[in-house]
Amino acid sequence: MNEAVLELYSLDAEMGLLGALMAKESVLDDVSDMVLPDYFFIDKHRNSAKTIFWLAERGKSFDMVSVGDCAGSKIDEIGGFEYLNDLVCCASASISPVRNAEVIKEKFIK
Repeated sequence: MNEAVLELYSLDAEMGLLGALMAKESVLDDVSDMVLPDYFFIDKHRNSAKTIFWLAERGKSFDMVSVGDCAGSKIDEIGGFEYLNDLVCCASASISPVRNAEVIKEKFIK
């Protein structure tokens, strides 16, 4: 992949933060003032974040199953259930969710 494109985002940060949000919903309280769905570079990550934030705004659960169910027929736009599971698995290997949010925001601002 082009080096200039790699400067625009951090795959690990995006995957780690989304996984952390679905694994532990309280993470949203720590990062909601730092990152918005549009800060995510990868389309399926941006769509996943939009779904998570949409569910949260309505007081609904945004675990992996809820996010996938909410996507409904557009599940492919967020990578499918298998990909959502991969994101949750990434959360445990990731640096802190707050640091991931900071990285995503820094990349977006550039």
